[in-house]
Amino acid sequence: MNDEQLLKRTAYGFAWSVVERSGTQISQLIISIFLARILSPELFGLTGMLTVFMAIGQSIIDSGFGSALIQKKNHTLIDECSVFYFNIFIGIILAILMYFFAPVIAHFFHQEALTSLARVLAINFVINSFGIVQTALLTKDVDFKTQSRISIISSVASGAIGIICAYSGCGVWSLVVQSISGNFFRTVLVWYSRPWRPKWLFDINSLQKLFSFGSRLLLSGIIDTLYNNIFQIIIGRMFSPANLAFYNRANQLQQVPIQLISTSAKRVTYPIYSMIHDDKERLLSIFRKTLLTVTAITIPVMAVLYFTAEPLVIVFYTTKWANSIVYLKLLVFLGVLYPLHLVNLNVLLAQGHSDKYFRLELLKKLLGLTVLSFTMKYKIEVMIVGQIISSFFVYFFINSHYTKKYLGYSGFRQAKDLLPTILSTILASISMYLVKRLSGNGMVGLIVIPSVGVIAYLIAAKLLRVEAVMQLEEILLKRMHKGNYGKD
Repeated sequence: MNDEQLLKRTAYGFAWSVVERSGTQISQLIISIFLARILSPELFGLTGMLTVFMAIGQSIIDSGFGSALIQKKNHTLIDECSVFYFNIFIGIILAILMYFFAPVIAHFFHQEALTSLARVLAINFVINSFGIVQTALLTKDVDFKTQSRISIISSVASGAIGIICAYSGCGVWSLVVQSISGNFFRTVLVWYSRPWRPKWLFDINSLQKLFSFGSRLLLSGIIDTLYNNIFQIIIGRMFSPANLAFYNRANQLQQVPIQLISTSAKRVTYPIYSMIHDDKERLLSIFRKTLLTVTAITIPVMAVLYFTAEPLVIVFYTTKWANSIVYLKLLVFLGVLYPLHLVNLNVLLAQGHSDKYFRLELLKKLLGLTVLSFTMKYKIEVMIVGQIISSFFVYFFINSHYTKKYLGYSGFRQAKDLLPTILSTILASISMYLVKRLSGNGMVGLIVIPSVGVIAYLIAAKLLRVEAVMQLEEILLKRMHKGNYGKD
């Protein structure tokens, strides 16, 4: 498979991954708007306190085996079946542990209601364990078209159930029912869509070989999950459920473009990078184009989100969620840095260096926790600013270290390549700032601000010759030319 074919496959997979993420995120966003208007922030805060435990459990269920199956070029049916049965066993164990430790969790957060909530949500561990192998196989085949259908259908169906429960007066249990039904629909659809079925096969040696790669991903995943959710733990412990709900709402809105673009790129490029990890020159070429393309979209989108934060929250979620605005504006800067971290770590992982991946994850988490230990005694805003500063340092001096070592592409070289995109975004931001002063924080501002921002960015990107935008323009012109030629 040559570079052009790889790029086409990457582009096709990325497009469908974006469709999946956009469909899922948009449907979840619409559903969250309905639920946020019906339920109080305090109820969202209660389920938010359990987020970290559910996320850690999911990381343990996968145990890195999903990624190991993707990375291994010639895995066997025995590999797949061994992972399948092991995941189910782990899912059951986690559900049991969650049931018995639920009172401890409730005591930690001083919220007695968490006991029953945690015990019921533990069902998700068992449900999710049944779909890990099928999802990994779909990802390895770069079949995000099927995954997009599964995610959108399950999201819409579970969301509808959650809204009905909320209108019926079920309160916080509406969110619990939505979560469980969403995972159930997703697992059922994965089984229906992927013809793979387990045989009565199990080999501990096969599992050990996969675990030699996946174990480091497991530890990295748990550490990453703990770190990413440490804010929820601290805010839930030191502040009120409402404060946690405001932070989570801001984080959810910031994650929408991140999930659409950066995470889609990660899912698509990992199997592609794994195919060519022995050819450093080709890997660098594909990696650089991925970096420039993802950031050319993510950076201006995050700028738009910054300037539309007020009208977005006020128009859709009402003024009772206004405290989320300041958190959202700060989290935008983390969103700008996120794709830079993601693509650098992804290319390292695809080369089979899960040990170095784990070291980097451990080092940057230690740095982040050190910063957090100094900022947590202050306001939530100060905690977020500290996270931004540590994230900037991590990118330039930690995450890009091995990219420079193995591919000769340092963080500063990457930043230099990204300079036209950054300058174009700054020019677009100036135009959005001026328009915002005139349009206000209502629906008009929500329409006008992003429209002006996108136009200004495209003009600036054209003048400054942003590589990804120029390539997109070239592709569109070729398609238009073919279309006109066909008519003639």
